[in-house]
Formats: sequence, C-alpha cells, structure tokens
Amino acid sequence: MHLDRARTRPTSGAVRRAILTLLPLLTIALLSACSGVDAPIVATDTGEDATESDASEDTSPDPVDSGADADDADTAPDPCPVCCAGTARCGVGGAREVCNETGTAYEAAPCDEGTSCSAGVCEPDPICTPGESRCVDAQTQLTCRATGLAYRTDTCTGGQVCAAGECRNGLANGAECTSDTECAGGSCLNVGGTSYCTSACQNDPCGDHESCWIVDGINHQLQSHCLERCQVSCAREDMSCVAVRTEVDGEIAWANACLPDSLKSIGARCTSDAECASETCRLDYFSDSDDNAIGYCTRSCEAGGCPEGSACIGIGGEQWCQPRCSDEVCPLDPTRTNLRIHCPNREVVGSIEPTRVCMDRND
Repeated sequence: MHLDRARTRPTSGAVRRAILTLLPLLTIALLSACSGVDAPIVATDTGEDATESDASEDTSPDPVDSGADADDADTAPDPCPVCCAGTARCGVGGAREVCNETGTAYEAAPCDEGTSCSAGVCEPDPICTPGESRCVDAQTQLTCRATGLAYRTDTCTGGQVCAAGECRNGLANGAECTSDTECAGGSCLNVGGTSYCTSACQNDPCGDHESCWIVDGINHQLQSHCLERCQVSCAREDMSCVAVRTEVDGEIAWANACLPDSLKSIGARCTSDAECASETCRLDYFSDSDDNAIGYCTRSCEAGGCPEGSACIGIGGEQWCQPRCSDEVCPLDPTRTNLRIHCPNREVVGSIEPTRVCMDRND
C-alpha cells in the first residue's frame, strides 16, 4: 500500500505543474475573448533586415544640370531704363518734356502759346480768376467761370448799375452827384465846381469802358479813381476828353478820359499844378520878352511816357513831356510873336526819330 502511494506521487506532481502552466494561458484567452481585443501578436524575427527594400526607393531621374543657377537674374533689356517711351511730364520751370523712343532721356516738347503744362498735358491758360467779376459798361457785369477759361455775362436789373465789378444801387460812375452815398462806386468828387461819381481803383479794377486815373494826390485829386474813356468828346457838356496817366500791364501809359473842363491837358498854359490833368505846371522854363513866366502843363517822363501831342525830351539832364509843334507853330505861342520860343527837331528819349517840339531858344 505504501508502495502504491509512492508510485503515484510523481504522477500527481507532474499533473499539478501542467495545470499551473496552462492556467495563466487560459486566463489570458478568456480575457481576450471577453474584451473583443485581439491578443497581442509577437512578431517573429525572420532574420531579415527591417529597413525598406531597394525596390521602394525613388527611381525618378536626377535633374539635368542646365549650367545656370536658379538665382540668375533675367538678362532681357529694360524697356524703360530712365523713362518709358512717350511718357510726358512737366519739367523744371513747368516746361513740358516727353521721353524719347529709347527710354534713355526726356526731351523738350514745349506747349503752344496760350497753353501750359499740367501733369504732362498742355492745357489752355486761364484768362481770369474763378469768381472774379468786372464791369463791361454801366449795365453789364462779367463773372469768371469756375474753369477760369470764360466769363458769364449778367445784366444789372432793378435800377442797379455796375460799379467796381458789382451790380449796385446808386448813380453810375461819371454821373453828376452831391454826396458819396448817391454813387454806386462810393465816391463823389468835385473839381472846379464840376461833380462826378467814381470808384477807387487801387484794389478794384475799373470797368472795360473806364481808365484808372493814377494821381499823386494834388489838391482835389486825393486818390486814383475810375474815369469814363473817350475818343474825342464826352456825353456831359461840362466835361472834356483829356489824356490822363494810367497803367497798362504795370507800365505807365496815357489814356483819354472824360474830366471836368477846368482840367487842362499837357501843353496847355497854366499858373498852378491844380489846373493840370498831369498834376504839374512848369513855370521855370518858358518866359516872354518881359521875363514873365509862361507856365505849361507837363510831366516828368521816361521813354515813351508822354501822351499824344507831346514827346519825352531831355532838357538840362531831366526828361519832360514837351508839347509838339504843328507846322512849326508851338501851341504856347500860336501867333509866333514870342521870339524866345521855337520849334527845333529834338530826339525823343528812347528813340532815334526826331520830332519838332516847343523849346526855349537857348536850348
């Protein structure tokens, strides 16, 4: 009996070891079946290299060397090295320039007369300042349009007249008056008992039918003012057409205008400055046989600075407007009885042409 037990012990031990070995494997199998997750698979080492096979390598051909780097710049010529052919601009001083055909330089391409360069284009020059206005006559007003290239014409209505560039209430320039408030131009002057409406012209322009009489302020002539222009005569019987000093484009000039009869023109006899429209009565040049002064209306002058009927002549280092002679007769001595006055040929200042003028016989 003891012998049988001894024989069966080794067998029982072997079985127990087998069960213990299988038990973990069964446990793992059961857990995998319950979780739905495949049991881990252990990769089997095949002894082969795990790196990618040569068959999977890129078999595309190598790029061909073109002989030039990718960074090489475009060697095509620049079509506009300095400027693009045909483009225009306004250069120094506003002169128009156009790029030549090769694009290497700008060349002069001036605008025609009456036009100026603007953004490379020749545009017509403005003829007026937008918004400014002036009078054509006592009833017509011109207003510069926004482009500066034309005027709008308006007629003063409702009894108004055009003065100082505006349609205003009051009397027109040149009309007889008694006070400043009556005049559309704002001024009523009285010269030798003759009154007339006018407007100052230091800042405001005179109408196209007027001239700005530039005065130095002698006696009644307190300021430069507008006078109605004339050819030979005036509408008012108490006024005469007399040459007065004015300006044209900034230069001294003379124009015929209507003035009271009491004012005299250059070459007329006088005894005081107040008698002369030129504001100067010279008393120290001519005299009669008894040495009495013969005054005459005149004006110091520059080349061309005398009105019709007189000429700018150099006398004793000075220049004066001397009355011209007609048929060798001086208007200061129409009877030709004053032997101290004669009519020689004298060179006009600024000209090589001589003319006959009234001169003292000693000159």
